[in-house]
Amino acid sequence: MSADFLTLLETRFRAASTREIGFSRSAEIAGARAHFSIFGASLAAQIWPPFSHLETEFSGETAWKIRLWDTASTGISPPEIDDSEFRLEWNCSPQRFFYSHDNTLAVYESHVGISWLHRPSKTLWGCFFDAKNWGVYERSRPLPFLLPLLAHERGVGVVHAGLVAHNSRGALVVGKSGSGKTTTSLACLCGDLDFLGEDQVGIAARDGEFSGFSFYNTARVEDAHLARFPELRACAEFENGEKSLLFLGEIFGPTLRASVPIRAILLPKIPDENAPSHTRFSRAKGAEALRATAADSLTLPMGGGRRGFERLAQLARVTPCFHLHLGRDVRQIPLAVREILDLESE
Repeated sequence: MSADFLTLLETRFRAASTREIGFSRSAEIAGARAHFSIFGASLAAQIWPPFSHLETEFSGETAWKIRLWDTASTGISPPEIDDSEFRLEWNCSPQRFFYSHDNTLAVYESHVGISWLHRPSKTLWGCFFDAKNWGVYERSRPLPFLLPLLAHERGVGVVHAGLVAHNSRGALVVGKSGSGKTTTSLACLCGDLDFLGEDQVGIAARDGEFSGFSFYNTARVEDAHLARFPELRACAEFENGEKSLLFLGEIFGPTLRASVPIRAILLPKIPDENAPSHTRFSRAKGAEALRATAADSLTLPMGGGRRGFERLAQLARVTPCFHLHLGRDVRQIPLAVREILDLESE
């Protein structure tokens, strides 16, 4: 990618910085220190809350630089993309994902704005049109595609899963949408287990064991489902008649973790009306866990391809796996998860 375009990105960002008071924070994400510089109060209010549980002191040394601005607040628009300089990697309108021909610049575009990741310098720029108009998806998972790509290049794969922990032992909660991942993860949060995510988390092989990483402290929950967790209503913003957006950082801060060793993989199953009230568990095969994890985690550009599949396969081989037969009483779920994690400590 030409140095001229990178200079243009930095020039636009610096121009935005002269129009608005800046917001500056650092966070430990996927084991790396990221420094956020955001210009536009509305944008900062949308971007930062999902990462607030990962906040760390700014030391002047960062692995990632995240530089963001809002056109509505600053009047600074994004530079135009010359499609001839990029190859389209993924297109699901209104979302598009590009690489420059030399693979040094990745670009994500959606209806809310456009962001660029310069991979050699680990600098992410983003220009968003009007942060006041963001919906549930944008607010719950800021910086999609490019933040997972940064993590991937550190050896941290992004998986569609929940992650909870007890006594510094983590359980990865896997399965297709509707399998009970969110139910299990939120039940554990309400049952005083540590929480790292309910939909998108990171995994990495480090020092002979697998670790799990938190990205966001948010959850998107169907309103009917939220009725099972009355203690979560204080964190909920009711976005529409179908789903609520939960910001868990302020209320559950002490139980939100940045990372944890993974000691078990759980495959939950939603109960039917004839299920008992208590939750029980049984051993599962690694191949079952791999199928449950890989299907939704490897399909997007940041899924990791062959390297990502091999990582998941190794995790499933070396980690004890369990079917979690959910009972009708959600308060019983964390008891079973504690029992599993205590069993794996013996």
